[in-house]
Amino acid sequence: MSFELAQKVADAVLYEGYVLYPYRASAAKNRVRWQFGVVVPRGYSELCGEPWAMQTECLVEPGAATEIDLRVRFLQVQARTIEESVDDSFRPVETLEVGDRTLVTWEEGVERCFDETIPLSNLLAAERRIAIEAPAGEEIELVHGPEGAVAGRIVRERWPVSGLVRVAAEPAGGLVKLRVRIENAGEWSRTGRDAALRRSLIGAHTLLAVRGSAFVSLLDPPPESASEAAACTNLHTWPVLIGEEGARDVVLSSPIILYDYPQVAPESPGDLCDSTEIDEILMLRVMTLTEEEKREARGTDERSRQIIERSDSIPPELFERLHGAVRSLGPSDPVQRDTGRPSGMPFETSPPGPLSRTGEGEGIADWESFLNPPGEVPPEEAFLDLGGARVAKGSRVRLRPSRRADSMDLFLAGRIARVQGIYRDVEDAAWVAVSLEDDPASDLHDWHGRFYYFYPEEVELLEPGRSTDPIPPSSGAAPSSEPPALTSPTPPLPEGEEGEKLPPRLLIAGVGNIFLGDDGFGVEVARRLAATALPEHVRVADFGIRGVHLAYELLEGSYATTVLVDAMPRGREPGTVYLLEPELDRLEEGGPALADAHGMDPRTVFALLRTLGGTPGRVLIVGCEPLRTEEEMGLSEPVSAGVDEAIRLILDLLEREAPVAAGTGNPRKEAIS
Repeated sequence: MSFELAQKVADAVLYEGYVLYPYRASAAKNRVRWQFGVVVPRGYSELCGEPWAMQTECLVEPGAATEIDLRVRFLQVQARTIEESVDDSFRPVETLEVGDRTLVTWEEGVERCFDETIPLSNLLAAERRIAIEAPAGEEIELVHGPEGAVAGRIVRERWPVSGLVRVAAEPAGGLVKLRVRIENAGEWSRTGRDAALRRSLIGAHTLLAVRGSAFVSLLDPPPESASEAAACTNLHTWPVLIGEEGARDVVLSSPIILYDYPQVAPESPGDLCDSTEIDEILMLRVMTLTEEEKREARGTDERSRQIIERSDSIPPELFERLHGAVRSLGPSDPVQRDTGRPSGMPFETSPPGPLSRTGEGEGIADWESFLNPPGEVPPEEAFLDLGGARVAKGSRVRLRPSRRADSMDLFLAGRIARVQGIYRDVEDAAWVAVSLEDDPASDLHDWHGRFYYFYPEEVELLEPGRSTDPIPPSSGAAPSSEPPALTSPTPPLPEGEEGEKLPPRLLIAGVGNIFLGDDGFGVEVARRLAATALPEHVRVADFGIRGVHLAYELLEGSYATTVLVDAMPRGREPGTVYLLEPELDRLEEGGPALADAHGMDPRTVFALLRTLGGTPGRVLIVGCEPLRTEEEMGLSEPVSAGVDEAIRLILDLLEREAPVAAGTGNPRKEAIS
């Protein structure tokens, strides 16, 4: 095997998000785990949408005696339960203090690795199927107190994980397309996500090494292989070259998007399980934890213990290295750009000279000339023609992002901005740089030159006086005073097999924050419904507090009816279940609301949906009066009882095809505020 150089990056992928700052099991962010590279049982996938397979396709240059080394790695969930000794028995507890140790109930990850070497000629002849099994198991470890008496025990339990790896190859032009498909072949007992994860592959990824040949980069293929690279289908994983720069003998196919030749910074003293953070900042935060918090973190997991110990004992000279490193620009070939525009058009440029590693002043001058080539119109003076109108610095525009290139696009849709310049990148594509009119920090951002950048077709030029016009609501008939039907005849019916008409799609969306007590009502209803057999046209999903995700689901799903399930304080007895129909025609009052990545206000969700050009169809709300919404996990007793009533109500709605259930009456029409 030739995976030594790739192992450090592969380990970072395997343990990404495994335990997060403050590295305590009691922290809210460490109660919702296992997010990357999860391959669930197929039965659970078909119900809830998480993938039951991942597929890697990459290109190999053919060779007479080429061999493929394959390594599949993942974590198997291991439940670690802490039990305290009570008389002659044991009982489970969240934590147990034993001397100077704090033992914590937690889910650990057990590394699993499967290796295989296969001649490429064999794969061209037939698919190879490799069964992978991580067996169930249980270990019990007694814990003794300072005096030697048994204070408790640690029970570790694993459930069986079964997988199938299918490896095949086929000619692709003058190359060979190599395919590795990992499937979860395990059984699922129709329980919730926690139980499904115990039979899932976690952090799954693939390492491939080739002997007697070389891989072809899919990110930067040679021109003659570009079409073959584009034809590769990768599902839930991204293959990149790994190792020394320029080497092409090893590929890492990761569930996290990487670039070719990813590296762990040499200054990093160890894995912090969070590649999106900065080591220096995380270590400073760890140093500020109280001794009690550090003790809990040490007892949470061996990895969190190592992080605490490493942060507390790092020498000053090593910590100083974390502040950053300056890596100089290397020599580069001359940058050639063909603008493709007739002479005299804006932005006509001449190519800059090569970057060089000369004296400091000359190097900076070369770098500046590369960024701002001589003879090019400055961004502040440049302009674009949009539909016969001139867009330049000072123009007022409405933002209409359409490419979803960045999550910020979702929050900026419909906002009013002022153009700060027209920029061009090294590929000569035009970008409109803007700052938001209603951003109180816009002056500061302008001074620093920090702008938002959009393609020209993503901005709409505003005429004077139009800056405060609300986004026009989607047209539609006025709401009917009759009780709404659960399915609407307006959308065209999709066709099934042999052309039969299928019922209009219906979405049941559980929303709420599970860390705020009864606010998790909708999430629990969605979880319970997900384990219930429902008609094929009905989709159940837990959106939590992801309002933007719900808006896009409504935009792309073309649902005739949406049933929102949420906690709803209305002054009645806790546990009271409501059935309401909101007056969506009043959503636009007051102008468009601002999207929030961590907000689930219905008005904001539906306003964003209309901003994106969608219409929600029928909307019903099944709500429950909460008892408490403080920072805690778990539902109160009356709201837990309300979950059962809400499920019965929703199932009755589905069965009767009309929102009238025994004891509820017709849904009341009310405005959302």
